[in-house]
Amino acid sequence: MTRPLSLSDKLLEEHNLLLTLVNNVPDQIYFKDLNSRFIRINPALAERYSLENPNDAIGKSDADFYTRIMPPRPEQKGSHHGLRRTCL
Repeated sequence: MTRPLSLSDKLLEEHNLLLTLVNNVPDQIYFKDLNSRFIRINPALAERYSLENPNDAIGKSDADFYTRIMPPRPEQKGSHHGLRRTCL
């Protein structure tokens, strides 16, 4: 007979299932903290951001990537979108 799983074993199993899903789907998946900083991204999003390792995104925001990937058009410089700020 199989012994019933403890609560911590069940949580670990669920955690592993979720990570397996997140790391293997082609969709770009991310989790952010309350300050909109990445706390985890999956390999698909890391590839889009040209990162070798998804952990390289931890602590960064969209602005850290979009000014590099998609620089704003000249009319957007200094815009209130916050993607690029120009200081004089």
